[in-house]
Amino acid sequence: MPIFKKKKRCFAAGCKERIPLRLLMCGRHWAMVPHELRVEVYGALDVWQSGGSPKAYLDAIKRAAAVVTTREKSANVR
Repeated sequence: MPIFKKKKRCFAAGCKERIPLRLLMCGRHWAMVPHELRVEVYGALDVWQSGGSPKAYLDAIKRAAAVVTTREKSANVR
């Protein structure tokens, strides 16, 4: 199967949405991540892809997933 057709699951906890490999989360969940953190995720990914450490990227995606989890929990409480 060509790489552009391969899919993976959204990185948000419990989401079963299938998304392209190049994305971190489905559109619904990515929209919950604050703009500043989205910029941080992309910046850290660029550093890693340029030969730097993946640590900043891994930290940023964990924080992005945590934000989504928190926002979904608060939405379910209402």
